[in-house]
Amino acid sequence: MTKDGVAWHRAFGERMRRAREILGISEAEAAAACHITTRTYRRWEAGLRFYNGHFGLLSFSRKYNVSLEWLLGGAGNGPRRVIRLATMDGKRVA
Repeated sequence: MTKDGVAWHRAFGERMRRAREILGISEAEAAAACHITTRTYRRWEAGLRFYNGHFGLLSFSRKYNVSLEWLLGGAGNGPRRVIRLATMDGKRVA
């Protein structure tokens, strides 16, 4: 991979991590939203290459209202913190 490719993957991984943390979701929740395993999601955050991730990114983008433009290039609408409420039985409500 070229230096530019490595830098892009690292920046993408950092944006995914920032989005997940701002949204207050776990790696497992982010992975589920992307339709990938938690292990694969962790590789994305680590800046390692990913394959066939386009569908998963679209799903994540739609579920959490984070623009693909921001995830892929750093421009556009980034994540916004979501306040999650808990019910009496302790389950989270979006």
